[in-house]
Amino acid sequence: MNVWITHYIDRFPLKTAVKFLEPDNTFKKIFKGNINSSQPQKYLPKIKETVDLMEKEDFLLIAGSSVLSLMWCSIFYKRFGHLNLLIWDAVEQKYVKRSVS
Repeated sequence: MNVWITHYIDRFPLKTAVKFLEPDNTFKKIFKGNINSSQPQKYLPKIKETVDLMEKEDFLLIAGSSVLSLMWCSIFYKRFGHLNLLIWDAVEQKYVKRSVS
C-alpha cells in the first residue's frame, strides 16, 4: 500500500499521516508547488498515467488544489470502484482515514 499525495506543498503537516504507511513505503508526491487550477485539463494526462501505477489498496492523501483532488478521486474511483482517502481533520489537527464505496 502506498500513500499518494494529490498536491504536495511543503507546509503540510504530514507527521500525522505517517502511521498509514507500510514499513518500506514513502509518500508519493505527484504534483508539487503552484498549480494553475484554471486549466485543470493540462494535468489530466499525468493523473491518468499515475493512476495506472496505483494499486487498489493505495490511499490518496487529499491536499492542496480541490480541483486536482476531484480529478484524482474520480479517476481512481473509476478504475477501482472505491476510494481510500486520507483527509485533514481541522478539529483534531490530523489526517484521518475515510473509505468510499
